[in-house]
Amino acid sequence: MGPRILVPVDGTELAERVIYRVEADIQMKPGNAEIVICNVRVPDVDEHERGEMTGKLIRQVLTATTRGVRCRLEQVDADTVPEGICEIAEREQIDLIAMYTGSSRPPGERTQGSYSRMVSEDADCEVRVLDAHLKPGRC
Repeated sequence: MGPRILVPVDGTELAERVIYRVEADIQMKPGNAEIVICNVRVPDVDEHERGEMTGKLIRQVLTATTRGVRCRLEQVDADTVPEGICEIAEREQIDLIAMYTGSSRPPGERTQGSYSRMVSEDADCEVRVLDAHLKPGRC
């Protein structure tokens, strides 16, 4: 079995596209990794909105699976998104967290409160921050 890669997503179209490119971006043979799609549910989100998000993510994962991507969805309730990502990473014994960002700043120059920075500081595994706008294969 290949490495387990955690990919946090938020249900957007951009997040759906990264499901298909994560192996290329990490430079792995397609189908080698198990990709765990992660969605963190934070407090104060309307239940109807949560239900819509879950439905959208399930459809995205099912579509990716039918296209040959080895992936599954894990959701967690947490006070903050970084806390939830780290919780799933620990629970699922993740080898690598692949976080996507639209920011053009290098990780060290991002604002103090950025999710990727907080996850990088707290995770027990490698965290790679990848540009969501680049073509596959580039970090």
